[in-house]
Amino acid sequence: PERASMELMKNWEMPDQEASTSSSSPGTSTEVACCVADPNGVDCPLVYISAAFEVLTGYTRVWALGRNCRFLQPNHKSKNSEINRPELDRIGAFCKSTGRGHMLSLLLNERSDGRHFWNVLYLQHVYPTDESDGGVPQGPRYLFSVSSNACLQKDA
Repeated sequence: PERASMELMKNWEMPDQEASTSSSSPGTSTEVACCVADPNGVDCPLVYISAAFEVLTGYTRVWALGRNCRFLQPNHKSKNSEINRPELDRIGAFCKSTGRGHMLSLLLNERSDGRHFWNVLYLQHVYPTDESDGGVPQGPRYLFSVSSNACLQKDA
């Protein structure tokens, strides 16, 4: 599974230039911040992130790919547990399930520069399908997520 994740990351990587051309403030991009994780890989690594994810979180594609997305949780462990624990438990159970469901969550997250933001997180299980076989799921499942800053900040 780990080899498959690494191969998928190579196939989905986009040029770093895309992220560096964005001048948006965190959470104000008109693009969708999304990512894909491989629950079959070791520690559910990210295998794709959008340029808007880089803008929202401050983490580059090169740094984030291959890591579990928990790096977005606040570094202050007791604060993270106090605020996020119920949602983290729900997300953990959802990620371990093998259903076709989806969920919505609100988490306090932390950008690479230490600033916090409220992440409205939509998660969905996705499966490759074979349309010639009536859309029957084929191959491994992935976790697709869309993130948004719930509190947009005014530019100074």
